[in-house]
Amino acid sequence: MGTSRSFMRKLDRACTTSYPRARHANPEHHDDNLNKDSDNTMSSSDPSKEELKARIAELERELEEFKSAAASSAPPAPAPTTTTTPNGSYEDSNDFKLSLPEYLRYGRQLLLPPLGLSGQLRLKQSSVLVIGAGGLGSPALMYLVGSGVGTVGVVDGDVVDVSNLHRQVMYGGCEGKAKVEGAREYLKRLNPNVNLVIYEEHLTPNNSLDTLAPYDLILDCTDTPLTRYLISDTCVLLNRKPLISASALKLEGTLTHFLKGKEGPCYRCIFPRAPVGVETCGDSGVLGPVVGVMGVLQALEAIKFLGLGEKDRKEQEQEGTKMLLFGAWPEMTWRSIKMRPRKKDCVVCGENPTITLEVFRKGEVDYGAFCGGVGLHDGERLRREERVKVQELKEALDKGRALVVDVRDETQYGITALPNSFNVPLRTLQQDPDDLPAVLQEAGQGQGQGQEGKEIFVVCRYGNDSQTATRILKEGWEREGQGFVVRDVIGGLDAWSREVDGEFPRY
Repeated sequence: MGTSRSFMRKLDRACTTSYPRARHANPEHHDDNLNKDSDNTMSSSDPSKEELKARIAELERELEEFKSAAASSAPPAPAPTTTTTPNGSYEDSNDFKLSLPEYLRYGRQLLLPPLGLSGQLRLKQSSVLVIGAGGLGSPALMYLVGSGVGTVGVVDGDVVDVSNLHRQVMYGGCEGKAKVEGAREYLKRLNPNVNLVIYEEHLTPNNSLDTLAPYDLILDCTDTPLTRYLISDTCVLLNRKPLISASALKLEGTLTHFLKGKEGPCYRCIFPRAPVGVETCGDSGVLGPVVGVMGVLQALEAIKFLGLGEKDRKEQEQEGTKMLLFGAWPEMTWRSIKMRPRKKDCVVCGENPTITLEVFRKGEVDYGAFCGGVGLHDGERLRREERVKVQELKEALDKGRALVVDVRDETQYGITALPNSFNVPLRTLQQDPDDLPAVLQEAGQGQGQGQEGKEIFVVCRYGNDSQTATRILKEGWEREGQGFVVRDVIGGLDAWSREVDGEFPRY
């Protein structure tokens, strides 16, 4: 304090010392008088410039000494409670963890007692991976990003088709573009605060571990059994990473939270054997709002899981795993079924698993064989010589030597079909393969066609089910000793429309 008072007295004397100001006798000669009077004043009564400079330097030295003394004797200054940035963000402060625009954006969520500021901060610090950016993934992504989840990853290797748009509503104007790119553009406009990570590829056993590992929660928005088993297995191998799975087909949907806590079942616990003859949206159709509802429910379940505190999450885990069933038509129905806990003999999450991380990394899990088909995203189930292009079908039809078997269901066959083809749904072939010759004989006669001298061409919508049907037909007739020539048509009726007859409807 003594140092402070001494310095202040010196500073006060220095500041109150008066010096004569230049006076101007004649305002018209302002500049000349100013220069003349200033020179006279400085030379007669004022201190020299050198003296002033020396005095200023002395005061500056004393000021620095005062600052040093004060700093050594005073307690440390408290840390600032807020730190702003040029854009108004308070992210680095002790009191504010959201930017001011984020408070406005998420204000309606912040008002909810189950969430509040702490829940919103947990969302911001969380990461979610959405696998599949189609009918389920699109609405899930929109609401996850809109709610402020910090990092959202998107995995999809497909491009946008016009047939997607009735249910994948964020892709308007993106036809022909990669889905992940269309998603990036839309979601960045929706909420620029969210970190988006894009994977323009299909999920496979070769990339699943690295892709899923960085995320807190996984959303399965795919529609094939092979991918569902792959995702669930990968989550188990990554220390039981929580998984929210949904499905939608025709007018119904399901939602399940797998690997919930230590005793929650995985996908294999509930479905130890792969289902046979699984339908997809592309095969059997789906009503847009149905798949939209299920995708939004996935986002809702994810927000609940990520936004809850540890205590509330433990309480939810104790309730066990449930499967939600939704029916849209004719009456809207909701049912909840409690699922059994983790199976001790499960091959991946049980006490003595056979699918281990080492086995998985070596590529020894054959998902194609397990699901009764081919490998992931491998569309061929027949040898090349057993398949023909649509141009070869047209040539055979023009020469009158083609018998066309359409294996789509009755509803699809009623939408559009090739002239003189006849309908034997794949499900019929699968249920009663021993009566195939009789079935085809009856169907062919019903269309006024005989089988002698003709080749049989099997078609479906995209050339997938027709491969299965061709295999069933060949195996069935070989057992009967029949010598029919059976060919699968690559690309199905969709390829026929694109490459042969542009007037044939695509749907």
